[in-house]
Amino acid sequence: MKALRPPLFLTLTGAVVAIAITLPLLYLIIRSLGMDSGDLFALVSSFRHLSVLANSVVMAGMVALFSTIIAIPLAFLTVLTDLPGRKFWLMTAILPLAVPSYVGSFTLLATFAPKGSFLQILLAPLGLEELPSIYGLPGSVLAITLFAYPYVFISIRSGLQGIDPSLEEASRSLGYTRREHFMKVILPQLRPSLIAGGLLVALYSLRDFGTPSLMQFDTFTRVIFIQYTASFNRNSAAVLALMLVTLVLIILYIEFRLRSRATYYSRASGSLRPIPLIKLGRWKWTAVGFCFLIATFSIFLPVGVTLFWLIRGLITDYSFPNLLPTILNSVGVGLLAAIVTTVFSLPIAILAVRFPSKMTAVIERCSYIGFGVPGITIALSLVFLVQIICQ
Repeated sequence: MKALRPPLFLTLTGAVVAIAITLPLLYLIIRSLGMDSGDLFALVSSFRHLSVLANSVVMAGMVALFSTIIAIPLAFLTVLTDLPGRKFWLMTAILPLAVPSYVGSFTLLATFAPKGSFLQILLAPLGLEELPSIYGLPGSVLAITLFAYPYVFISIRSGLQGIDPSLEEASRSLGYTRREHFMKVILPQLRPSLIAGGLLVALYSLRDFGTPSLMQFDTFTRVIFIQYTASFNRNSAAVLALMLVTLVLIILYIEFRLRSRATYYSRASGSLRPIPLIKLGRWKWTAVGFCFLIATFSIFLPVGVTLFWLIRGLITDYSFPNLLPTILNSVGVGLLAAIVTTVFSLPIAILAVRFPSKMTAVIERCSYIGFGVPGITIALSLVFLVQIICQ
């Protein structure tokens, strides 16, 4: 059957958005060409920057892995089981997206830092003078995982809801137990969702600046920011940003290869049937405990620490600055960004789902590039390009 051709307007709109997203690459290339070839090779091949590359790869991989480990059971429990308070745990599983990783990292340090943290002060009467260090890779992975795993959770939950319930009946007729059904039927059907969610959290971890900075862990975003602000060397920073973009492109290529061989879940009319819930039985409160544990570190702890410092400031008569303009700016920018993002993403989403082709695949891949590029790089590229246009 001949593939449907997308409307010209839709194709042009998606192409324009993809080109706009890739414009920062033009800025990075122009800046990188301003370096001498010898200095360029020395910068790229230096041990420090190769270490930064390794740090970024390891951190992204570990965040994707641990986010998946958290998201799979959470999605399974909130979709397929009779978990008590399913709607409440669903809400707490998504809410970490509203907590900035910078704030979340601060609360983790305030609670678990080696010295002066809440836990260390609590255990001081027992003779514990210093906790194990949370700084570096462990703290970065923990913080980003706790506040980025909802990307994987939402993707997996959507995949579970799209699986045809009749598959369970078929697996039962073949003699599969529930465990075998989950491992041999459900998980393979979730492969696209796992890949998509893992891609998002990997790119999120690569572009995150606040968490690696607080955790004193050298990744590309931290080193690029230092190059821009401390040494004022934009050419070197552009080269490092290009290294990061190259890493992002490699991840996108791997994701494309894996997804192209993936088995997608059924979209037949049978998937509209209600999903039969699995009774947890004696595992019910163990499941609740798992959900509570994740919610404690990703929601209750950040909110609790923030309220503690707020109440302490009120008690000590701390003079709070006028936060109303800041709140209004945040809400206004957030709403505007949400509207613009939705409008720009719709053409690409429609093209990718309704009119799959090589061209639409390229447009879709381009949309992910901006998710892995540091914000400071995008901002400087926009300023640079506007200056060129105005001239």
